[in-house]
Amino acid sequence: MSPPVVLTACVFIGVVLLLIGEARGEARLSALSKPFASLAFTGLAVSLGALDGVYGQAVIAAFVLSLFGDIALLSKAPAAFKGGLGAFFLAHLAFIAGFVGLGPSLPVTLGTAAGMAVLAVITLRWLWPHVSADMRAPVVLYVVVVSAMVATAAGTLDPVLGVAALAFAVSDVSVARDRFIKRVFTNRLWGLPLYYGAQVVFAWSVATRAG
Repeated sequence: MSPPVVLTACVFIGVVLLLIGEARGEARLSALSKPFASLAFTGLAVSLGALDGVYGQAVIAAFVLSLFGDIALLSKAPAAFKGGLGAFFLAHLAFIAGFVGLGPSLPVTLGTAAGMAVLAVITLRWLWPHVSADMRAPVVLYVVVVSAMVATAAGTLDPVLGVAALAFAVSDVSVARDRFIKRVFTNRLWGLPLYYGAQVVFAWSVATRAG
């Protein structure tokens, strides 16, 4: 099998092991499998030529930041969560830079941004009573940047990128629910596959845009 196929398989193996670790409360398995899966999608992008083009380099930057975020979110400590949120905030900025470099359609980007703004308000109203005062500003900023990421992805007119970006955003809802409302395995059961699936799609997207 080719390296990209092997690395794609590694991502999904890592996710399965991660879900097993989360379901059983085996912190060590989660701590090993989560970075493994994240390193695998980063390696996947590299194997597909990400370093050879500006778009791919933006994706790699986003992936490295996501890796730091994934590791930080393994901890339940508030400081680690803030660090993870910051890393993913920067990752979304990197994705936005990559999508902007593809020359997104302004009308589609703005139209999607309007729709995402409505969803953002709904999400924030749902979360607000459960978010501590010191986390409210970071959460608002994060929701804004995620919405912008989805809008610019949709603006590329590549439906695969648009769906992947939306999947990433929806996966963040599972993280928010787990952290702020109720920590249960079902949040991770659907959120983690969405997140890693989106990252795999982003990794494969560099294949046609390398160089």
